[in-house]
Amino acid sequence: MRGRTLVLIIAAELAVVGLISWLKVLDGMDFEIYRLGALTWLQGGDPYGVLPPTRRGIHLPFTYPPFAILTFLPATLVSAWAGFLVLTVISIVLLPAVVFLFLVALRGRDRGLVLPAFVAIGVQLLAAGMDPVRSTLGYGQINMVLMALVAIDCLLPNKRFRGALIGLAAAIKLTPAVFVLFFLVRKDYRAAMRAGVTFLAATAVAFVVLPGSSVTYWTVLLFNGERIGGPDYVGNQSLRGAFARLSVDFWWVLPAAVIIALTVFVIRRTSVPVGLAVTALCGLLVSPISWVHHWVWLVPVLVVFGWVAITERRIGMGVAVVLAAGVAIYSPIWRFEQGGWSDGFWQQAVSDIYVLAGIVLLGAAVAYAGGRSTRRSSPPDGRAATPIDPSWALTTDRTIDSPSPEPPDVAVRSSLRNGSNNPGNASTGTTGPELTTRTAGESPTSTETEPPGSL
Repeated sequence: MRGRTLVLIIAAELAVVGLISWLKVLDGMDFEIYRLGALTWLQGGDPYGVLPPTRRGIHLPFTYPPFAILTFLPATLVSAWAGFLVLTVISIVLLPAVVFLFLVALRGRDRGLVLPAFVAIGVQLLAAGMDPVRSTLGYGQINMVLMALVAIDCLLPNKRFRGALIGLAAAIKLTPAVFVLFFLVRKDYRAAMRAGVTFLAATAVAFVVLPGSSVTYWTVLLFNGERIGGPDYVGNQSLRGAFARLSVDFWWVLPAAVIIALTVFVIRRTSVPVGLAVTALCGLLVSPISWVHHWVWLVPVLVVFGWVAITERRIGMGVAVVLAAGVAIYSPIWRFEQGGWSDGFWQQAVSDIYVLAGIVLLGAAVAYAGGRSTRRSSPPDGRAATPIDPSWALTTDRTIDSPSPEPPDVAVRSSLRNGSNNPGNASTGTTGPELTTRTAGESPTSTETEPPGSL
């Protein structure tokens, strides 16, 4: 009965999300550009040249790396509208799937999957009212597909291929490459290497199949940022966009460096889901171009921060979540663009509202990480803090704090209940419980189970 109820809820939720998305006016303009780029190449044209107009008569350039052209080839097998509908359905399904992965990573696999599934469905319904989600669906963007690749890569338990999906995502669109920072800070160098190798392999395939287009993109177009739009456009919600609107374009590099440093601080001191969410925030803020639809990452970020705020009673983080959610739902930057605000300070603040929301969320994460770091460095019983084993990449906080050893009298009572006459170590003659320790740098033994923090 529970499974049938879940299926009915999912069906109803998808119908409501579809209706809300339809009211956004699903024109699929960006998906048309993807398809036209691939179609132009198939017909012997230059995918980075002037493309045919969209159905609305708009001429826009293809701006993604050459490997993306190959990934969009299946879209040429169907009409633009049919392909757009398929992408829309896939995106609607993937968003709650990503939320589900984050929630299970937060709770642990051993605590069941039903609650994360229901929460993910509810989040999907609420997220349908957020402008980044509606814009992604309306334009036919691939943001949710890329976000799913990152979440699957980092949150599923199989570490053998970890990093490969991020490398693939970066070969399609460069921005997911920021998540290599997450691997490097976690000292998961193998995953970082896989990401790099996969990216290079996909790029090499594109060089073989599209040699001329590849040379054009990597030697000319990559350095022509104006081709994808002016950085001062209000839809560019990144640090560079905010500084460009202040007519001090270059100085955004300095706060970007600070953002990266704070992100490293948080990744080192928090769980996998929190660290991954903060890395996403970092990418949105420091990327030269972060259109509003790129901020679809706010959905899992708000879920992770909201979960921490509720379960650990972090009022500051809860306030940051509410404020950022309000920004994403109301999205006042478009009212500014339409002349709904007067000139001056408030107009500037509104035009940078997503950037400000991201900074507030990052500040809450830094405060959270700092508090946890302080408590770990000074355990209440005076014991030395347990060192973090660098080989334990991609684990949650629960793998960092070791439980206190049982007092001798407790160990004696426990051993007597288990039928043992010697609670100590027979080989050494000790009378206390045998304690097994591991110094930083040693690998976990074969008897240790995989620590939680990934599905």
